[in-house]
Amino acid sequence: MTNKIGSYRDVIHFGNIVKESDGMGGYTESFSEVCSVRGRAITSASEIINDGDKRNIYNYTFECRFVDGIKPDMVIKLNSESQMWTIKNVIDPSGKRERLKFEAQREVKRV
Repeated sequence: MTNKIGSYRDVIHFGNIVKESDGMGGYTESFSEVCSVRGRAITSASEIINDGDKRNIYNYTFECRFVDGIKPDMVIKLNSESQMWTIKNVIDPSGKRERLKFEAQREVKRV
């Protein structure tokens, strides 16, 4: 399946979370980018509200050109946003290494 020109309007930044010592017995987390590619969020989002833990969990499906080495538990950032999404599964729909579809999840803790 080919996509119309311009359907991949977003930039998806793939990476990992790196934990580093803060020098006081704790650690800080930062995003370490592996690669970026043009893609899009597909409008099949769902939201799960878990009031017991006071969290909102957002699940989205994304699509992009094929990138080798993308796997579950990597994280993404969309465009220049600071919010991070955790990849839950990755699918090569055609099996021809043309594009990827993957689901990612973002948790927002409520106060």
